[in-house]
Amino acid sequence: MRVLSGIQPTGRPHWGNFFGAIQQYIDLQEDNDGFYFIADLHALTTVRDAKQLRQNTLDAALDLLALGLDPEKATLFVQSDIPEVSELTWLLMTGTPIGLLERCHAYKEKKAKGIAADAGLFTYPVLMAADILAYDSEIVPVGEDQIQHIEVCRDLAGSFNHTFGETLVLPKAKTLDHGAKVPGTDGQKMSKSYNNTLPLFGEIKPIRKQIMRITTDSRPMEDPKDPEEDHLFQLFRLFGSKSEIKEMAEMYRRGGFGYGHVKTAIADASEAYFSAARDRRTELEANMDYVEQTLRRGADRALGLIDSSVGLEAAHHDHGIRPDQPVSGRHRGAVIEQRCVLDHDRVAVTVAYDHGERSLAFATEEFGDSTAVGLSRGSGHQRRRRMSTRTMTASTAGTARLATAAPARLATSIGSAAGPSM
Repeated sequence: MRVLSGIQPTGRPHWGNFFGAIQQYIDLQEDNDGFYFIADLHALTTVRDAKQLRQNTLDAALDLLALGLDPEKATLFVQSDIPEVSELTWLLMTGTPIGLLERCHAYKEKKAKGIAADAGLFTYPVLMAADILAYDSEIVPVGEDQIQHIEVCRDLAGSFNHTFGETLVLPKAKTLDHGAKVPGTDGQKMSKSYNNTLPLFGEIKPIRKQIMRITTDSRPMEDPKDPEEDHLFQLFRLFGSKSEIKEMAEMYRRGGFGYGHVKTAIADASEAYFSAARDRRTELEANMDYVEQTLRRGADRALGLIDSSVGLEAAHHDHGIRPDQPVSGRHRGAVIEQRCVLDHDRVAVTVAYDHGERSLAFATEEFGDSTAVGLSRGSGHQRRRRMSTRTMTASTAGTARLATAAPARLATSIGSAAGPSM
């Protein structure tokens, strides 16, 4: 079964992220074809600082790998490295009823909380649907609060198939029994939006202090309590063994205990639970080349899957868009040759395909520094982005050295040269 899910890099992951989704990633990678992405496009609805978003994206990769995601068993990549998903989002958007999005509870809840609502937040479920449908995903591990968005995805895919014929795969959601909805420090659902999260990683002492400050009710210590109705017990159940959970539940029903006892038990159990992951993350921080290589390989594989999938290509055809072209702008024919001509004030690049050429020229004075940018064949978008700060040399494998070019502007410009003229 093909499994796909993503996590937003809007900050460091918390307990809700792990038990609501990441734990499922790890479990499902053993017997399935897992595709897991860092949803940096989704994060744009809340993170507006470019430097922070880039750092958050790398941190998310570190966290996922440290927690047990194995790149030999599953595919890990960054959402924005696959721009075809944004294109599919628009194709789906043109057939999405406004009322369907207005009924989405995540949007309504954030509005009720006074969180500013924009078009990105409102159409979030459509981009999520495109993420899923682009890869013909069958299973989507999500937290309980995201199940409605999977239903929206199924509605959009079903509507598309009704109009254009059976094309898109209708996915199914998979959630955990107890981990799907993790309470935060205030008793509400744990969410960065509510500022009530407990981090997976970080210094132990501050995390313990957060746990000890978790909000509780004012019932007397001697009163018996129903463990199922208490958010402290729900948190302890995430980490405790069966015998420990049973013992804690019996203590609740007897009464005669203080909430401080439960909080200490949560702190001790959670610290032990994540100890190995903390050690692994420290090791990965010292080997960032491995982390970036993992993301590059993941994007290459994800892109290859889109090119072999019928979904997006059929969507193009059914909408009358580029019906005679393969889906990926980076795979519109084989690269025969790449030429780069440099002189004192011009950089000229020509990419020859088996069915045409595309050329671009740049005036060197338009760009500020002397950083070289790589242009490579195949899944070139990923390499353009990653190599924009590295010097590349010309080779028969299809890399061309472009000198005196500001990486951001040149990489953006080269993007239009990824395929032949339409």
